Amino acid sequence: MNFNDFLEYMEGNLSSYPIFMKKAKEYQLLKNKGRSGKAKWNDARVEKETSQMWFNAMHALHEKIKSEVGMPVINPKQKWLEFMEKHNLTESVNDGLSEIEFE
Repeated sequence: MNFNDFLEYMEGNLSSYPIFMKKAKEYQLLKNKGRSGKAKWNDARVEKETSQMWFNAMHALHEKIKSEVGMPVINPKQKWLEFMEKHNLTESVNDGLSEIEFE
């Protein structure tokens, strides 16, 4: 499964996605509060950095799964979904993301 398909799948199937995004934005806003003057980010930059946190987390997970499943030529998406289902990946990721704390 290519990364964009994986990202779309995870965003659509993880109930903890909004929780992660809320916590990540709160973290970025807190960090931004500590910046002064020209170093302070505007709202668009905060949103971009929040999205980047999600992207980085999902990229790392995608790479981990890719190392296990590879990139099959025949039915790649189906192979990935079967692997993810077999290992209860969605449930595990949901649990982890809902409990995540940023420091």
